[in-house]
Amino acid sequence: GHLKVSDLTTAAIREWHRTISSEVGAYSANRAKKYLRAALALAAEDYHLRPPPMPAQQGRGRTKAKKAILTSDQVATLIKAARSDLDYGLYVAFPFMTGVRPCELLGLLWADVDFDAGVIRIRRSQGDKGELLEVTKTEAGMRDIPMGPMLKAWLLEWRVRCPRRAGELHRVFPGH
Repeated sequence: GHLKVSDLTTAAIREWHRTISSEVGAYSANRAKKYLRAALALAAEDYHLRPPPMPAQQGRGRTKAKKAILTSDQVATLIKAARSDLDYGLYVAFPFMTGVRPCELLGLLWADVDFDAGVIRIRRSQGDKGELLEVTKTEAGMRDIPMGPMLKAWLLEWRVRCPRRAGELHRVFPGH
């Protein structure tokens, strides 16, 4: 039904916001609330009404668990342990040594590793179905990462043992 602006209450707006949040998500509900606030401000100006106060910032429902960040000592321990695992150690250590996302790690090709320039070129990622995507998550995702001496040596060793596709080096971190 129709509701007069003069009959609108803060509680009704809060309930409306809660409904939108549950149906389509908090982001859309907050956008809708922003537009409602603007419309009520125009109505107040044009018709000399006093709109109800907007509900205070409603809690985001569940608060996100704070991410546990490893200390530099813990990362050093992890890399040292990974160094002794010839098959999977580099898979584990690489993100800590480069800052790449898992999808970027999985999408990395040997053609992107430039040993002469000492850089790893992030140019693609792996999609949900294992396919290579010629894009990264953001525009800033296209970047060159410097390769330190330890990582360079590790990659050179890995290149010798790395599983190949039809006899050729392809992905740095093959799926199997």
